[in-house]
Amino acid sequence: MPRTHITFYPDQRVEQLLQQEKARRPGVSQSQIISDLIEEALLKRKPSRHRIPPETFTRIASF
Repeated sequence: MPRTHITFYPDQRVEQLLQQEKARRPGVSQSQIISDLIEEALLKRKPSRHRIPPETFTRIASF
């Protein structure tokens, strides 16, 4: 099974944000900072119009 390797090419804004976070959080690994930033960005993302609202699952579960 071939391994998948993802290469990350940061643009200037990403590099600047990464440097700011490194300065703000000394001792935290760069990969952890990148993971945190990605998670934060995903949480801030606007929900898709096609996503199933959470209430639907509550209604299904309450049968």
